[in-house]
Amino acid sequence: MTSLVKKSVEAYAEFEQLNGGLEALFGKGSKNMQDILKTSENAYKKLAMSQNEYLKAFEGSYSINNNGIGKNASAIEYTNKMISMSTDLYNTYGGTVEQYQGAINWALKGTYSYLDNLNVGIKGTKEGFIEAANKSGILNKNIKDTSELTNDQILDVIQHYVKAAGALGRTEKE
Repeated sequence: MTSLVKKSVEAYAEFEQLNGGLEALFGKGSKNMQDILKTSENAYKKLAMSQNEYLKAFEGSYSINNNGIGKNASAIEYTNKMISMSTDLYNTYGGTVEQYQGAINWALKGTYSYLDNLNVGIKGTKEGFIEAANKSGILNKNIKDTSELTNDQILDVIQHYVKAAGALGRTEKE
């Protein structure tokens, strides 16, 4: 019983810390913060994650997405898309959610060497990503350099390949 109480207190303390991180990002009580908390409450249904795991994943990727997102995209939406892809890849291939999230985060930072760890057919090089982006056809243009892409476009290309591999939406279906 003591162990259970201790774990509950620790989980709540961790939630409070994560909640403070959201307040720092969006402002206490903001609509964005409330929307993210609502999503986190149901993360176990769609993402097979606890609320705290979701908030950690969200806070670990939001700033990267927000800094490189296109002007017509929502960093919150794309962060959720990234977390969903990471859990789907985990449920399809094993490993850890953090492994897949890390590979995607590195791609958003311009380091593509981890993309081959996604197991979706994207070569882990800058040239391999350019080739994958052009083959996907979703950009409606051919690119010559990754500097031409915003983070939402990079995530759209990755999502295209996650879907083609049959992994997209797997966690929610289960």
